[in-house]
Amino acid sequence: MKTKYNLLASVVAVMGVSTVAAQDDVNEGLKMIKETQTTVSELAESHKDDVSAEWANDTASWKFPGMVGMNAAQTFHNIYSHDGVGSTFAVDGYLNLNANYTHARHKWDNSFSVKYGVNLSSEYEHNPKVHKAIDELNLSTKYGFKATKSIFYSAMASFESRLTPTYNYKNVDSWFSDRIDEVKAEGGLEPNETPIGHVNKMFDELDRDSIKSLGMMQNKFGNPNIVKASLGVDFVPCCFKGDLSLYVSPITGKFTFCKDDDIAPNYSMKRDVDGSYEDVRTEVGGLLNINYTKSFNKVFTLMAKLEGFYAYNKETYGFSDAFMKKYHQVNKGMIEVGSDVVDLKEYVDGLISSTKSLQFDNDGVMTDIYDKTNGWSAKFNLDLLFKLTKHIDLSIKTQLKYDKAEINYHKDIQKVDEDVLDKKVDRRDSKYLDSDYHYGYRQAYLQFWESTTLGLSYTW
Repeated sequence: MKTKYNLLASVVAVMGVSTVAAQDDVNEGLKMIKETQTTVSELAESHKDDVSAEWANDTASWKFPGMVGMNAAQTFHNIYSHDGVGSTFAVDGYLNLNANYTHARHKWDNSFSVKYGVNLSSEYEHNPKVHKAIDELNLSTKYGFKATKSIFYSAMASFESRLTPTYNYKNVDSWFSDRIDEVKAEGGLEPNETPIGHVNKMFDELDRDSIKSLGMMQNKFGNPNIVKASLGVDFVPCCFKGDLSLYVSPITGKFTFCKDDDIAPNYSMKRDVDGSYEDVRTEVGGLLNINYTKSFNKVFTLMAKLEGFYAYNKETYGFSDAFMKKYHQVNKGMIEVGSDVVDLKEYVDGLISSTKSLQFDNDGVMTDIYDKTNGWSAKFNLDLLFKLTKHIDLSIKTQLKYDKAEINYHKDIQKVDEDVLDKKVDRRDSKYLDSDYHYGYRQAYLQFWESTTLGLSYTW
């Protein structure tokens, strides 16, 4: 009997030891589970943005942000700007519409923007009394396929134009000055009619074609239209949290459309021998586009944009500097044609308006008056936006632009031309033969405008 009790005690002891060992294993297992849960929680917390982004990308979505507003603006354009005129106080309005699509690795952004501003001043003694302060019409689309966390393979297209004609008000002023002098000399005014009132009527009777042919119109809607299409890579650095994007395209097509022969010379379109201009200029080149937008707080936002384009092919037409420099230096601005000695500028003007020739005969050697070069352009925009209230904004904006195809006369040459007419200077003076003046012919110059605005806006 004693033996049986001993055996039973042994079994109970073994079971107790086994139970304790099992309890220890359970505790150890629970501890490991708890540690695993903690680790998973920490990983989830550290990667919650990435997880949320990937989760969002799995669902297709459209967003339609936009903004509309009206501003009172002080705007300044330098003399070479194609987008506006002079220093003015103006009223402008704008509309920005966007349609953005995302799904998995696909991203498609579309935008439409229009801005237009005018000013009316008592200082404008003659028509048009309303001057255009700013005029922009832009449409763009960009598709991107996400290759890595920061790189998109992209395709982009854009359209640029303006809504209404831009006048060359300096030429308008000159036309009015000449007509007023003629009216004063000839007389024949109606009772109580002033010379400037009479010339205002003459200007109002001019049709648009006459205004263009007199050199008083710089551009208008559809002339020119600029279309760009490109393939490239969009780089969005993670460290900037989407504020910065860098788009590089080695293959970009730039198409300039201008059907109006009176406006075409302002944009370096190719001139045919018959005196007409080709309607389309096609350039193939590289494009760089950098965008940076940063909201530092609920009040202040900075936006900066840099765009550069360089054409591989030579399709931008202009006057040959070599031709002009050579004959000005050799002949002091004068050449012999038959038995007459004439001013070179007048002679070349006659050639380019002629339908016979675009070359000049120099001892049997034909020298082209025109040459063609690689077109290139660069544009930088900087906007500082201050949100004063929910619907009231203060902004300071500026733009620097250079486009080799957008040409104008140098202000110093215009002054010299006026002084020549008044017999104050001799154009053949070596002082005015420096290459910087380009001998009075149209060249591209740096365009600049700045604007300070206070206005109402609504964002959605």
